[in-house]
Amino acid sequence: KTMSGVTIKTGLSPAPMHWCEVNDQVFYSNGVDSGILNQDNSRLDWAWAAPSAPALAATTGSLPAGLYRACFTFTLEDGRETGAGEIAELVLDGMQSLQISGIPQVAGQRTNVYLAPADSAVFSYAGTPTGAAWVWSSSPDALGHELMTANLHPLPAGCDVVQEWGGRIYAAQYFPELGQTVVWFSQPLAFHLFDLASDFLIVPGRVLMLAPHDTGLVVGTDTQIMAYTGAQMAQLADYGVVPGQHWSKDGKRLIFWSTRGVCSALPFTNLTEAAV
Repeated sequence: KTMSGVTIKTGLSPAPMHWCEVNDQVFYSNGVDSGILNQDNSRLDWAWAAPSAPALAATTGSLPAGLYRACFTFTLEDGRETGAGEIAELVLDGMQSLQISGIPQVAGQRTNVYLAPADSAVFSYAGTPTGAAWVWSSSPDALGHELMTANLHPLPAGCDVVQEWGGRIYAAQYFPELGQTVVWFSQPLAFHLFDLASDFLIVPGRVLMLAPHDTGLVVGTDTQIMAYTGAQMAQLADYGVVPGQHWSKDGKRLIFWSTRGVCSALPFTNLTEAAV
């Protein structure tokens, strides 16, 4: 049978590619290249570049005195909002307005300005300017919704094995100098946002397989097999999985190759030890 293909992106690294499918989109990564494929063969960036910090200056006005802080986010071409960039701050004396400059304008994206006015600790939406500079001189009551993506980051560079489980995407980043893998997991249903301060697992060895089961995420490394339930990690076997071999499903049961033969989970059973 004659097969044909569609070229979506060129210039990719030769590193082995890993992928998972969520909501009719394919999320892929090999530690160097990453992205999202849509059903119409269009492609989106998975990782995003953080916005720069704004430059703040005082101009004539009548804003209440106090410390003002500002930051940017991007709205990507498909409507996803990124995490916030670095924060800038400036003290106004009560007879000034706030000039915000250095507003990045990226083709296909929108730049959002968030402000924490007059000694406030809460950042709220101020607007989406179309130029490089903008003056805020309105009452705090004119501010919109609260910033919901503070302290959130893009997919970390170096992640290769990826998998969706429990409404999040898990992405494995191996650190050979430590002999450990950090498995980062995204925000629920916001697969482009990662809290690198709290949302991660650390496992010994190199992760070679992440396989989703109704009751847990099966984590296979080069040295052991584990299951993560969302609350705890339990060891299933003291030997690892075979690199380059994908898992399959038999009903609700996972089937995969280990270094000691074919195994199933969950519950975990080594099928080869009983019968070939």
